[in-house]
Amino acid sequence: MLFTSSDLTIEAHVEIDGKPLNEYRPTCVRDPRYGVENGLCESLLECELGKTFRVTLKSPLGMIMMQPGLAVYLSVDGRSVSGSHWNMTPTISLDKMIASENGQTYSAELRFAELEKTDDLAEVEVKGAELDALCRIEVLIMRGTQGTVRPHDWKPIKPVGKVHEKALKLFFVCI
Repeated sequence: MLFTSSDLTIEAHVEIDGKPLNEYRPTCVRDPRYGVENGLCESLLECELGKTFRVTLKSPLGMIMMQPGLAVYLSVDGRSVSGSHWNMTPTISLDKMIASENGQTYSAELRFAELEKTDDLAEVEVKGAELDALCRIEVLIMRGTQGTVRPHDWKPIKPVGKVHEKALKLFFVCI
């Protein structure tokens, strides 16, 4: 997927074993949260259950050097899982989930996991906004001054509950 503005070009991929996943129906539209024209780019992805993945961003080094204070935040299934400054290198990869609980910091590989599904509406545990966030990999790139970068909106990592079989949507990435 490619994002282009007047001063920044970024190529982004979700990868398994160093190979980008196939992308389908890429679109870029006005980002409703930040008002940036063509700032929200989406595409559908193929995934492989059980496989670990990483998100890789590339930009020409000259452009990165002209953008001090770029920060990259990664969210998966609506949960902020990783963040990093993007300085002095043309490529950055995010491949770990980082969480804090009771003063301890934990990390784990990012992995496409099977969702527990049911056809019984009485057993459905995931609904509304939480359901809408499932199967989303989102990268947020922000400009600003350099400071501490850590995932925003820390939430305890908990298993995803049961999802109604017909409510699932296809995977996509937002950049």
